[in-house]
Amino acid sequence: MKLARLRPDDRGELPLIPLRELVVFPHNVIPFFVGRPGSLKALNAATSSDREIFLAFQKSASDDPSPEDIHPIGTVARVVQVLKLPDGNMRVLVEGRYRARLKKIHQKKDVTWGSFKKIPDTDSNLPGMNALMQTVKDDFEAYAKLRKKKLPKEAIANVVKSDGPDKLVGHICSSLEIDTDQKIKFLLETDVKSRLEEDLIHPIWKLWQVIHKLAELCIFLSHTDHLSDCELYAKLWDDTLREEETVLPNEMAMDCFIDVLGDCCDEGRDLALRYCDNEWEREEWAALYPEMTLPPSEKPPFSRDKDLPQRDYNPN
Repeated sequence: MKLARLRPDDRGELPLIPLRELVVFPHNVIPFFVGRPGSLKALNAATSSDREIFLAFQKSASDDPSPEDIHPIGTVARVVQVLKLPDGNMRVLVEGRYRARLKKIHQKKDVTWGSFKKIPDTDSNLPGMNALMQTVKDDFEAYAKLRKKKLPKEAIANVVKSDGPDKLVGHICSSLEIDTDQKIKFLLETDVKSRLEEDLIHPIWKLWQVIHKLAELCIFLSHTDHLSDCELYAKLWDDTLREEETVLPNEMAMDCFIDVLGDCCDEGRDLALRYCDNEWEREEWAALYPEMTLPPSEKPPFSRDKDLPQRDYNPN
């Protein structure tokens, strides 16, 4: 007997796993680890039947999220593979099937279940949809060519071959190094035209155009991982692009380096200590300024620096 018994109105219920810091879109295959007791029980319930599961997405990092901590839209997925690890955790490979609106979370035999209603895919034959999809695909290909670290060929092919707007959004969001909150935003939006029009890839492509144009002028950036794409573009526009003397053709072939953290002002110093300085540098700073409370060392929220053009940049 199937767990997700869909009635004519496409309603059903499935074992539910809440995910943190991960968003699974329909038509994408993604691995993740399961270790929380409730999630392990839900996974076992799914694999003992038709291997379908409801993936919900948390608003907080709580180990035991309440229904209020769960976003209202999730993804129904098929469990492709389960590997039990020596520590008792599970490595799971899932394939997203479709989005669904979560109606109710309830317990059944010590397993968390989610009742849901399927969100139908958007018709790609809507007026202007094919043209909009092609524009987004073109922007994505342009962005992929600008990256120093090339995207996997399979990821690019999935975007180019997407035959529906929902597939296109899912493949792009899974390929981009954007934060979880941005991915959640595109998952929750039910108007797919808005999902395609509202800053999906074009702003990112424009940012990388600017980065590479600066590199052609021997102007190189560093320490950008604390800023989102929109924040970095705004900072470059305000601090660099408005300064005409900064972007004059580099006739003397001298390199210019822009540390986006800024100078030794309080904000720049705090950001450096938080995101960039190693333990030795932090200890040295603490010894020099014992009265100062150092911010906690954190991993930067973005990972752009590794792809920035370097001194040996060759646009050809």
